[in-house]
Amino acid sequence: MIAVSPFSKPSYVSHVTGDHTSLLKLIENRFMPGVHLTKRDQYANDLESMFDFTNSPSLNTSVGSAQPPQSDCTP
Repeated sequence: MIAVSPFSKPSYVSHVTGDHTSLLKLIENRFMPGVHLTKRDQYANDLESMFDFTNSPSLNTSVGSAQPPQSDCTP
């Protein structure tokens, strides 16, 4: 999983196990405290270790622009 967000910790590698229900758990913890949709996401890891919601370390990180393709792909 790659976390792309202004709140992502730069160069951070998480060592917790996550799955598709971890995304639900993260949303539940951030926006619906104490509410769980299912038992499965209730006990999933929330992946919050990947983010810094207090300092937003990469909020001002510049993002380069993509180069155009070398050849035209038009059919």
